[in-house]
Amino acid sequence: MGVFIAVFGVFLVSELLGKFFSNHKLNIGMLCLSMAILILITGLRNSSVGTDSEMYVGILTNPFKHCPTEIGYCIVNRGLFALGLPYTVLFLLEGLILYTAMGLFIYWYIDERWWMIASLLLIVTHVFFYAMNASRQYLAVALVCLALMFFEKKHLIWAIILVLGAATMHKTALLGFIPMLLTYFAKSEKFRRFSIIAVVASFFLQFINYMPIFTWVGQRIGKYQQYQQGKGMAAYTSSSTAYWIAYSLAVSIVYVFYIVNQLRNKEIETDASALRRSSFLISGSLSYVVLMNVFAANWLLNRLSEYFIIFFIWLLCACLQSLSNHTFRITATVTVLLLFTVACFVQVYIKGNYGVLPYLFFFQ
Repeated sequence: MGVFIAVFGVFLVSELLGKFFSNHKLNIGMLCLSMAILILITGLRNSSVGTDSEMYVGILTNPFKHCPTEIGYCIVNRGLFALGLPYTVLFLLEGLILYTAMGLFIYWYIDERWWMIASLLLIVTHVFFYAMNASRQYLAVALVCLALMFFEKKHLIWAIILVLGAATMHKTALLGFIPMLLTYFAKSEKFRRFSIIAVVASFFLQFINYMPIFTWVGQRIGKYQQYQQGKGMAAYTSSSTAYWIAYSLAVSIVYVFYIVNQLRNKEIETDASALRRSSFLISGSLSYVVLMNVFAANWLLNRLSEYFIIFFIWLLCACLQSLSNHTFRITATVTVLLLFTVACFVQVYIKGNYGVLPYLFFFQ
Protein backbone atom coordinates (compact mmCIF):
# COMPACT_ATOMS: atom_id res chain seq x y z
CA MET A 1 0.00 0.00 0.00
CA GLY A 2 2.95 2.28 0.67
CA VAL A 3 3.85 2.42 -3.03
CA PHE A 4 0.37 3.58 -3.98
CA ILE A 5 0.28 6.21 -1.22
CA ALA A 6 3.66 7.51 -2.43
CA VAL A 7 2.38 7.76 -6.02
CA PHE A 8 -0.73 9.60 -4.86
CA GLY A 9 1.45 11.94 -2.80
CA VAL A 10 3.72 12.75 -5.75
CA PHE A 11 0.70 13.56 -7.91
CA LEU A 12 -0.77 15.76 -5.19
CA VAL A 13 2.49 17.68 -4.77
CA SER A 14 2.70 18.08 -8.57
CA GLU A 15 -0.80 19.61 -8.57
CA LEU A 16 0.20 22.08 -5.87
CA LEU A 17 3.42 22.98 -7.69
CA GLY A 18 1.40 23.61 -10.83
CA LYS A 19 -0.82 26.05 -8.93
CA PHE A 20 2.08 28.03 -7.45
CA PHE A 21 4.43 27.91 -10.45
CA SER A 22 2.10 27.95 -13.44
CA ASN A 23 4.23 27.37 -16.51
CA HIS A 24 3.38 25.55 -19.73
CA LYS A 25 6.65 23.64 -19.95
CA LEU A 26 6.46 22.73 -16.27
CA ASN A 27 2.89 21.49 -16.73
CA ILE A 28 3.92 19.31 -19.67
CA GLY A 29 6.83 17.96 -17.65
CA MET A 30 4.55 17.15 -14.70
CA LEU A 31 2.06 15.40 -16.97
CA CYS A 32 4.80 13.34 -18.61
CA LEU A 33 6.30 12.51 -15.21
CA SER A 34 2.95 11.37 -13.81
CA MET A 35 2.31 9.11 -16.82
CA ALA A 36 5.87 7.72 -16.57
CA ILE A 37 5.32 6.85 -12.91
CA LEU A 38 2.10 5.00 -13.74
CA ILE A 39 3.88 3.13 -16.55
CA LEU A 40 6.73 2.03 -14.27
CA ILE A 41 4.53 0.98 -11.35
CA THR A 42 2.29 -0.95 -13.75
CA GLY A 43 5.13 -2.50 -15.72
CA LEU A 44 7.54 -3.40 -12.94
CA ARG A 45 5.00 -5.23 -10.81
CA ASN A 46 5.32 -8.84 -9.73
CA SER A 47 3.08 -11.40 -11.44
CA SER A 48 1.23 -11.77 -8.11
CA VAL A 49 -0.10 -8.20 -8.43
CA GLY A 50 -3.44 -8.16 -10.24
CA THR A 51 -6.10 -10.84 -10.20
CA ASP A 52 -5.48 -11.99 -13.78
CA SER A 53 -1.73 -11.38 -13.97
CA GLU A 54 -0.75 -14.98 -13.18
CA MET A 55 -2.96 -16.18 -16.02
CA TYR A 56 -1.29 -13.81 -18.50
CA VAL A 57 2.16 -14.85 -17.32
CA GLY A 58 1.09 -18.46 -17.79
CA ILE A 59 0.12 -17.72 -21.39
CA LEU A 60 3.48 -16.09 -22.04
CA THR A 61 5.39 -19.16 -20.83
CA ASN A 62 4.24 -21.08 -23.91
CA PRO A 63 1.76 -19.14 -26.07
CA PHE A 64 2.19 -21.56 -28.99
CA LYS A 65 0.80 -24.40 -26.91
CA HIS A 66 -1.82 -22.59 -24.85
CA CYS A 67 -3.38 -19.20 -25.67
CA PRO A 68 -7.09 -19.04 -24.76
CA THR A 69 -7.49 -15.38 -25.72
CA GLU A 70 -8.12 -13.38 -28.88
CA ILE A 71 -5.65 -13.81 -31.74
CA GLY A 72 -4.02 -10.37 -31.40
CA TYR A 73 -3.05 -10.94 -27.80
CA CYS A 74 -1.73 -14.40 -28.73
CA ILE A 75 0.44 -12.87 -31.44
CA VAL A 76 1.92 -10.34 -29.00
CA ASN A 77 2.71 -13.11 -26.53
CA ARG A 78 4.19 -15.34 -29.21
CA GLY A 79 6.42 -12.51 -30.38
CA LEU A 80 7.73 -11.88 -26.88
CA PHE A 81 8.16 -15.61 -26.28
CA ALA A 82 10.11 -16.02 -29.53
CA LEU A 83 12.43 -13.20 -28.44
CA GLY A 84 12.89 -14.78 -25.02
CA LEU A 85 11.54 -11.73 -23.21
CA PRO A 86 10.06 -11.99 -19.67
CA TYR A 87 6.58 -11.02 -18.53
CA THR A 88 7.90 -7.69 -17.23
CA VAL A 89 8.38 -6.56 -20.83
CA LEU A 90 4.74 -7.43 -21.56
CA PHE A 91 3.55 -5.45 -18.53
CA LEU A 92 5.75 -2.49 -19.45
CA LEU A 93 4.48 -2.56 -23.03
CA GLU A 94 0.87 -2.60 -21.85
CA GLY A 95 1.51 0.25 -19.42
CA LEU A 96 3.38 2.30 -22.04
CA ILE A 97 0.56 2.05 -24.58
CA LEU A 98 -2.17 2.70 -22.00
CA TYR A 99 -0.71 5.75 -20.28
CA THR A 100 0.62 7.23 -23.51
CA ALA A 101 -2.95 7.14 -24.82
CA MET A 102 -4.39 8.52 -21.58
CA GLY A 103 -1.71 11.22 -21.39
CA LEU A 104 -2.37 12.33 -24.97
CA PHE A 105 -6.10 12.50 -24.29
CA ILE A 106 -5.50 14.66 -21.22
CA TYR A 107 -3.10 16.88 -23.18
CA TRP A 108 -5.45 17.40 -26.13
CA TYR A 109 -8.88 17.59 -24.51
CA ILE A 110 -8.57 18.69 -20.89
CA ASP A 111 -7.78 22.27 -19.93
CA GLU A 112 -4.11 22.61 -18.96
CA ARG A 113 -4.97 23.85 -15.47
CA TRP A 114 -6.69 20.52 -14.81
CA TRP A 115 -4.03 18.13 -16.10
CA MET A 116 -2.84 16.99 -12.68
CA ILE A 117 -6.39 16.70 -11.35
CA ALA A 118 -7.12 14.42 -14.31
CA SER A 119 -3.97 12.42 -13.51
CA LEU A 120 -5.11 12.04 -9.90
CA LEU A 121 -8.50 10.88 -11.14
CA LEU A 122 -6.78 8.11 -13.12
CA ILE A 123 -5.78 6.71 -9.73
CA VAL A 124 -8.83 7.33 -7.57
CA THR A 125 -11.39 6.31 -10.21
CA HIS A 126 -9.63 2.89 -10.07
CA VAL A 127 -8.24 3.03 -13.65
CA PHE A 128 -4.70 2.54 -12.33
CA PHE A 129 -5.68 -0.46 -10.22
CA TYR A 130 -8.07 -2.09 -12.68
CA ALA A 131 -5.44 -1.83 -15.42
CA MET A 132 -3.12 -4.05 -13.37
CA ASN A 133 -5.94 -6.54 -12.92
CA ALA A 134 -7.53 -6.76 -16.37
CA SER A 135 -4.42 -5.75 -18.31
CA ARG A 136 -5.52 -7.41 -21.56
CA GLN A 137 -8.74 -5.43 -21.66
CA TYR A 138 -6.89 -2.25 -20.78
CA LEU A 139 -4.54 -2.82 -23.69
CA ALA A 140 -7.69 -2.79 -25.81
CA VAL A 141 -8.91 0.29 -23.90
CA ALA A 142 -5.69 2.09 -24.85
CA LEU A 143 -6.07 1.22 -28.54
CA VAL A 144 -9.71 2.35 -28.51
CA CYS A 145 -8.67 5.62 -26.85
CA LEU A 146 -6.09 6.19 -29.59
CA ALA A 147 -8.64 5.23 -32.24
CA LEU A 148 -11.18 7.74 -30.97
CA MET A 149 -8.59 10.52 -30.94
CA PHE A 150 -7.69 9.67 -34.54
CA PHE A 151 -11.41 9.79 -35.34
CA GLU A 152 -11.80 13.25 -33.81
CA LYS A 153 -8.78 14.41 -35.83
CA LYS A 154 -10.59 13.15 -38.99
CA HIS A 155 -8.33 10.14 -39.59
CA LEU A 156 -11.21 7.70 -39.98
CA ILE A 157 -9.24 4.85 -41.59
CA TRP A 158 -6.70 4.77 -38.77
CA ALA A 159 -9.53 4.93 -36.25
CA ILE A 160 -11.24 1.89 -37.77
CA ILE A 161 -7.95 -0.04 -37.99
CA LEU A 162 -7.17 0.64 -34.33
CA VAL A 163 -10.63 -0.40 -33.09
CA LEU A 164 -10.44 -3.62 -35.12
CA GLY A 165 -6.92 -4.16 -33.79
CA ALA A 166 -8.19 -3.63 -30.25
CA ALA A 167 -10.89 -6.24 -30.89
CA THR A 168 -8.15 -8.80 -31.58
CA MET A 169 -7.03 -8.15 -27.99
CA HIS A 170 -10.52 -8.12 -26.48
CA LYS A 171 -13.71 -8.59 -28.53
CA THR A 172 -15.63 -6.04 -26.49
CA ALA A 173 -13.41 -3.30 -27.97
CA LEU A 174 -15.86 -3.14 -30.89
CA LEU A 175 -17.85 -0.86 -28.57
CA GLY A 176 -15.34 1.77 -29.63
CA PHE A 177 -17.46 2.41 -32.71
CA ILE A 178 -20.35 3.72 -30.57
CA PRO A 179 -18.95 7.23 -29.88
CA MET A 180 -17.96 7.53 -33.53
CA LEU A 181 -21.57 7.00 -34.58
CA LEU A 182 -23.00 9.20 -31.84
CA THR A 183 -20.69 12.09 -32.72
CA TYR A 184 -22.57 12.69 -35.95
CA PHE A 185 -25.86 13.08 -34.05
CA ALA A 186 -24.57 14.85 -30.94
CA LYS A 187 -24.11 18.12 -32.80
CA SER A 188 -27.79 18.99 -32.38
CA GLU A 189 -29.42 20.50 -29.32
CA LYS A 190 -32.25 17.96 -29.69
CA PHE A 191 -29.82 15.04 -29.30
CA ARG A 192 -28.30 16.54 -26.18
CA ARG A 193 -31.74 16.95 -24.62
CA PHE A 194 -32.61 13.37 -25.57
CA SER A 195 -29.35 12.14 -24.05
CA ILE A 196 -30.56 13.29 -20.63
CA ILE A 197 -33.60 11.01 -21.01
CA ALA A 198 -31.31 8.16 -22.08
CA VAL A 199 -29.15 8.61 -18.97
CA VAL A 200 -32.16 8.67 -16.62
CA ALA A 201 -33.69 5.59 -18.29
CA SER A 202 -30.40 3.68 -18.21
CA PHE A 203 -30.09 4.33 -14.48
CA PHE A 204 -33.30 2.40 -13.79
CA LEU A 205 -32.41 -0.39 -16.20
CA GLN A 206 -29.69 -1.55 -13.81
CA PHE A 207 -32.38 -3.05 -11.56
CA ILE A 208 -33.44 -5.61 -14.16
CA ASN A 209 -32.43 -9.23 -13.49
CA TYR A 210 -29.97 -10.15 -16.26
CA MET A 211 -29.38 -13.72 -15.09
CA PRO A 212 -31.18 -15.33 -18.08
CA ILE A 213 -28.96 -13.31 -20.44
CA PHE A 214 -25.79 -14.41 -18.63
CA THR A 215 -26.91 -18.02 -18.80
CA TRP A 216 -27.57 -17.76 -22.52
CA VAL A 217 -24.20 -16.07 -23.19
CA GLY A 218 -22.32 -18.51 -20.95
CA GLN A 219 -23.72 -21.48 -22.84
CA ARG A 220 -22.40 -20.12 -26.14
CA ILE A 221 -19.07 -18.59 -25.13
CA GLY A 222 -16.82 -21.17 -23.52
CA LYS A 223 -14.59 -18.85 -21.53
CA TYR A 224 -17.61 -17.37 -19.71
CA GLN A 225 -18.88 -20.76 -18.55
CA GLN A 226 -16.46 -20.54 -15.61
CA TYR A 227 -18.43 -17.57 -14.29
CA GLN A 228 -21.61 -19.62 -14.29
CA GLN A 229 -19.98 -22.55 -12.55
CA GLY A 230 -17.84 -20.57 -10.10
CA LYS A 231 -18.22 -17.76 -7.64
CA GLY A 232 -18.39 -15.16 -10.39
CA MET A 233 -22.08 -15.67 -10.91
CA ALA A 234 -22.69 -14.80 -7.27
CA ALA A 235 -22.02 -11.21 -8.26
CA TYR A 236 -25.03 -11.22 -10.58
CA THR A 237 -27.92 -9.83 -8.63
CA SER A 238 -31.32 -8.49 -9.56
CA SER A 239 -30.41 -5.12 -8.09
CA SER A 240 -27.27 -3.08 -7.53
CA THR A 241 -25.45 -2.83 -4.26
CA ALA A 242 -25.63 0.49 -2.44
CA TYR A 243 -22.14 1.35 -3.69
CA TRP A 244 -22.95 0.93 -7.37
CA ILE A 245 -26.30 2.67 -7.04
CA ALA A 246 -24.51 5.64 -5.51
CA TYR A 247 -21.75 5.57 -8.12
CA SER A 248 -24.06 5.29 -11.13
CA LEU A 249 -26.29 8.01 -9.67
CA ALA A 250 -23.25 10.27 -9.23
CA VAL A 251 -21.98 9.82 -12.80
CA SER A 252 -25.50 10.43 -14.11
CA ILE A 253 -25.81 13.66 -12.13
CA VAL A 254 -22.45 14.87 -13.44
CA TYR A 255 -23.51 14.24 -17.06
CA VAL A 256 -26.94 15.85 -16.64
CA PHE A 257 -25.39 18.85 -14.88
CA TYR A 258 -22.97 19.41 -17.75
CA ILE A 259 -25.61 19.16 -20.49
CA VAL A 260 -28.21 21.27 -18.66
CA ASN A 261 -25.58 23.92 -17.91
CA GLN A 262 -24.52 23.93 -21.55
CA LEU A 263 -28.08 24.23 -22.85
CA ARG A 264 -29.03 26.89 -20.30
CA ASN A 265 -26.02 29.04 -21.19
CA LYS A 266 -26.49 28.34 -24.91
CA GLU A 267 -22.91 27.10 -25.19
CA ILE A 268 -23.42 24.87 -28.24
CA GLU A 269 -20.60 25.80 -30.61
CA THR A 270 -21.17 27.32 -34.03
CA ASP A 271 -17.64 26.77 -35.33
CA ALA A 272 -17.53 23.43 -37.18
CA SER A 273 -14.27 22.23 -35.64
CA ALA A 274 -15.27 23.18 -32.09
CA LEU A 275 -18.71 21.61 -32.59
CA ARG A 276 -17.17 18.33 -33.75
CA ARG A 277 -14.83 18.32 -30.76
CA SER A 278 -17.64 19.04 -28.30
CA SER A 279 -19.92 16.42 -29.89
CA PHE A 280 -17.11 13.86 -29.75
CA LEU A 281 -16.49 14.45 -26.05
CA ILE A 282 -20.19 14.36 -25.19
CA SER A 283 -20.64 11.13 -27.18
CA GLY A 284 -17.82 9.42 -25.32
CA SER A 285 -19.15 10.65 -21.97
CA LEU A 286 -22.67 9.49 -22.80
CA SER A 287 -21.33 6.06 -23.79
CA TYR A 288 -19.59 5.73 -20.44
CA VAL A 289 -22.54 6.84 -18.33
CA VAL A 290 -25.14 4.69 -20.10
CA LEU A 291 -23.01 1.54 -20.07
CA MET A 292 -22.12 2.08 -16.42
CA ASN A 293 -25.75 2.63 -15.48
CA VAL A 294 -27.18 -0.34 -17.36
CA PHE A 295 -24.60 -2.83 -16.05
CA ALA A 296 -23.79 -1.27 -12.67
CA ALA A 297 -25.02 -4.35 -10.80
CA ASN A 298 -22.75 -6.70 -12.73
CA TRP A 299 -18.98 -6.60 -12.29
CA LEU A 300 -18.43 -8.68 -15.43
CA LEU A 301 -20.38 -6.37 -17.72
CA ASN A 302 -19.95 -2.96 -16.07
CA ARG A 303 -16.31 -3.11 -17.17
CA LEU A 304 -17.60 -2.50 -20.71
CA SER A 305 -17.82 1.16 -19.71
CA GLU A 306 -14.05 1.19 -19.07
CA TYR A 307 -13.44 1.89 -22.75
CA PHE A 308 -14.77 5.40 -22.19
CA ILE A 309 -13.77 6.21 -18.62
CA ILE A 310 -11.24 8.79 -19.82
CA PHE A 311 -14.24 10.71 -21.21
CA PHE A 312 -15.82 10.69 -17.76
CA ILE A 313 -12.60 12.13 -16.33
CA TRP A 314 -12.84 14.90 -18.95
CA LEU A 315 -16.51 15.43 -18.07
CA LEU A 316 -15.76 15.70 -14.36
CA CYS A 317 -12.97 18.23 -14.95
CA ALA A 318 -15.19 20.23 -17.32
CA CYS A 319 -18.01 20.38 -14.76
CA LEU A 320 -15.69 21.52 -11.97
CA GLN A 321 -14.07 24.06 -14.28
CA SER A 322 -17.49 25.51 -15.18
CA LEU A 323 -18.18 26.55 -11.57
CA SER A 324 -17.85 30.33 -11.59
CA ASN A 325 -17.28 30.91 -7.88
CA HIS A 326 -13.58 30.32 -7.15
CA THR A 327 -14.04 29.23 -3.53
CA PHE A 328 -16.89 26.90 -4.40
CA ARG A 329 -14.86 25.42 -7.31
CA ILE A 330 -11.94 24.60 -5.00
CA THR A 331 -14.28 23.16 -2.36
CA ALA A 332 -16.09 21.04 -4.94
CA THR A 333 -12.80 19.78 -6.42
CA VAL A 334 -11.41 18.79 -3.02
CA THR A 335 -14.71 17.11 -2.12
CA VAL A 336 -14.81 15.11 -5.36
CA LEU A 337 -11.21 13.96 -4.95
CA LEU A 338 -11.85 13.06 -1.31
CA LEU A 339 -14.98 11.04 -2.11
CA PHE A 340 -13.28 9.13 -4.94
CA THR A 341 -10.22 8.53 -2.76
CA VAL A 342 -12.32 7.09 0.07
CA ALA A 343 -14.29 4.89 -2.37
CA CYS A 344 -11.03 3.72 -3.97
CA PHE A 345 -9.54 2.95 -0.55
CA VAL A 346 -12.58 0.86 0.35
CA GLN A 347 -12.46 -1.07 -2.91
CA VAL A 348 -8.69 -1.65 -3.01
CA TYR A 349 -7.65 -1.92 0.63
CA ILE A 350 -10.69 -2.90 2.66
CA LYS A 351 -12.47 -5.16 0.13
CA GLY A 352 -9.24 -6.26 -1.58
CA ASN A 353 -10.63 -5.88 -5.09
CA TYR A 354 -8.30 -6.01 -8.13
CA GLY A 355 -5.77 -8.15 -6.25
CA VAL A 356 -3.10 -5.43 -6.19
CA LEU A 357 -2.15 -5.78 -2.52
CA PRO A 358 0.46 -6.37 -1.36
CA TYR A 359 2.29 -4.61 -4.17
CA LEU A 360 5.56 -6.31 -5.08
CA PHE A 361 8.14 -5.47 -7.74
CA PHE A 362 9.12 -8.13 -10.28
CA PHE A 363 12.41 -8.81 -8.48
CA GLN A 364 10.76 -9.45 -5.09
